[in-house]
Amino acid sequence: MYKMVHKDEKGEFSKFQLQEVFTTYRTQYTLLIQIMTVLLVADVTVIGYSIHEKMCGVIFIGVVFPIMMMLVRRTIRRSMIPILFTGLTLENKYGSPDNDWLISTYLNFNHGSSFVQLLLEINTLKTKEEKIQQLKFVHSQSYTKLKNPLFIILLSIVIGHIVGPIILHHYFRLPYF
Repeated sequence: MYKMVHKDEKGEFSKFQLQEVFTTYRTQYTLLIQIMTVLLVADVTVIGYSIHEKMCGVIFIGVVFPIMMMLVRRTIRRSMIPILFTGLTLENKYGSPDNDWLISTYLNFNHGSSFVQLLLEINTLKTKEEKIQQLKFVHSQSYTKLKNPLFIILLSIVIGHIVGPIILHHYFRLPYF
C-alpha cells in the first residue's frame, strides 16, 4: 500500500509532502469559499423572491442557508485538521524552532497555542493508528465561539430569517404565503 522511501530520498519526499500540504489546504479553502458563495447567492435569491412576490413567509425558508454555511464551514475546516497536522509535523521535524514557520504561525494565530500544543502532543504518540485515532477527536477552537465574527454574522442572519418575516407580517401586513 505504501511505497518504501530510501534514506536519500526522504528529504525530497518531505519537501513534496509539504508542497502537497499547501496545495491541498489551498484547494480545500477554495472549495469552502465556493460553497459559501453559492449558499450566499441562494439566500439572497430567496430574500429577493420573497420581496418581489410580497410573501414574507418565504424568508423563513432562507434560514436553511446560513445553517448550511455553518455546517459546511465546520466540516471542511475539520477535514483540514489532518492536513495541518502533517504540515506542522514536517515543520517540527525539519525546521528550526527559533524560526517562524508558515503552518505553526497560521495555527497559533487562527486556532491558538493550545490547539498547536494538542497537535504536537498527538505527534508524540508511537503509532500512526494512535495518531489518526486522536486526530478524529480534535476540534478547532474557533468553530462556534462567540468571539468568531463569521459565526456571529451567520447567527444574526439566522435570527433575521426568523424575526424578519414576523415583523413584516405584523407591521406591514404582508402575507406569509
